[in-house]
Amino acid sequence: MTDPIPAFEGHPVSATAVRITGSLITDDLQGIVLKHDDVVQVLTQYRVVKVHHDVDEKSGEMVRVQYLRPVEMVLAPIDPDDPDDIGIIRAMPQAKALNPGQGKP
Repeated sequence: MTDPIPAFEGHPVSATAVRITGSLITDDLQGIVLKHDDVVQVLTQYRVVKVHHDVDEKSGEMVRVQYLRPVEMVLAPIDPDDPDDIGIIRAMPQAKALNPGQGKP
């Protein structure tokens, strides 16, 4: 159930919006090489750090903009039943490294 949006300085507020601000480095991704179009699933906790009210230019209605800053991030498996799933879907298969002394495949 969602709470009604409170009025701002006596004016009705018609909608809410969320903005993510700031960044956070997660140890779970240190040393992992990611490539363009890979999909990474992280479970993130955020703290509300600011609430601002703007007037929507198109509708003229008041919007409550809620700013969130990440507090904690952990890599989360996409398929929790797969023991090899670390939370990354590769866009392209990973090339296998050759052992020293091996010729070209």
